[in-house]
Amino acid sequence: KLTKFYEDKGFYLAKVDFTTRPAQEKDMVEVVFRVREYDKVRIKKITFLGNKAFSDSQLKGTLRNTSETGFFSWATGGGNFKELDFKNDLQMLQYWYLNEGYVRFRYEPPVVSVSEDKKWVYITIKVDEGQQYRMGNIDFGGDLLFPKEELTQALQLKQGEVFSIIKRNQDIVALTEKYQDLGYANVNVVPAIDVKDDSLTVDTNYEFEKGTLVRFG
Repeated sequence: KLTKFYEDKGFYLAKVDFTTRPAQEKDMVEVVFRVREYDKVRIKKITFLGNKAFSDSQLKGTLRNTSETGFFSWATGGGNFKELDFKNDLQMLQYWYLNEGYVRFRYEPPVVSVSEDKKWVYITIKVDEGQQYRMGNIDFGGDLLFPKEELTQALQLKQGEVFSIIKRNQDIVALTEKYQDLGYANVNVVPAIDVKDDSLTVDTNYEFEKGTLVRFG
């Protein structure tokens, strides 16, 4: 566990061993862990395979905490490989593609290889971008307190536009606030999504659960 802890922090060369010595209490021993930290393992190269819609530099820009070692890395702390940060960055990569309309985006388990001297890491990420999808039909259901036309006007993401998960989430907030302005503070807006592969569209039905009317105490 100590070795894994160091690996998560970027110290892939760290060695942990232990010794024991008698304790003052009877039938007890003291355990002493000895750690050799060495230097952090740094990222030499990040390679993407299968990307066509976006360049390697664009995709590298989506990785917030995982970057190749550059000239100023010694000052900024960039270039260090941390496994937990890398996993979080992969989620950000998928979220970024989803925000660009690639709702079928997938990536294979990345290949992370370490150089023989264990000072450098090489990362290869193979992606399957799929096609870009647009917003399809938009409908509303459940507890409707507004005309559908008025609800549609409150949306940023209109039919025919490139699907964006950020805009979709902002639309949920806008619809929620319309109900909260009427006193339904606990309203729940659930988007039911139907991905149409033949037309490359995403149909969305917003279901409203208004909850109980809330008053000031």
